[in-house]
Amino acid sequence: MKLLNEKILDLKALYVKELRVLLSAEEMIAIKTQYLADSAADRGLVDTLENQVEESEARAKRLREILQHVGDEVQPVKCKVVYALFDDAEDIIKNAEPDGVRDAAVLAAAQRVKHFEIASYGSVREFARALERKQEAELLDEAVYDEGRAELALAKIGERINPAAGPKNSLNVQDGDRTKLENR
Repeated sequence: MKLLNEKILDLKALYVKELRVLLSAEEMIAIKTQYLADSAADRGLVDTLENQVEESEARAKRLREILQHVGDEVQPVKCKVVYALFDDAEDIIKNAEPDGVRDAAVLAAAQRVKHFEIASYGSVREFARALERKQEAELLDEAVYDEGRAELALAKIGERINPAAGPKNSLNVQDGDRTKLENR
């Protein structure tokens, strides 16, 4: 994994860099989300997180394909944000007791990561659109909705394991957008 310290001179270069950062993020998310699943006691939360591991692996593969299509470097660039999110989560989770509190901490960590992914995929999707890379934009749009659905699943678990963490408190979307996510 490379750290990138080169000038970004145009939108395509920014697009490629952000794709490479997302690739790093997805690879790390696949590894660290399994840690979250292993830390959780709630069976529904464990199952949801394990499913998200598989989805992150699939998105990493999709990102590699997009990068190959762009014809640029396919190696990931370290996503400092995801590393920091998981470092913070590990510190909190290892000290959280009893199981219900630890599950709430796991859930909060997973939701923070999902929010980062939604924002990141939304940005690179818009870069792809601006660069008139329609097929890539469509793939990235699918990722935005996949991440939104995953966050909604976490929010529904939050309604059950932490009554104060209902879906309206966890994802700031309009009701029409929530319906769109649920039905897609």
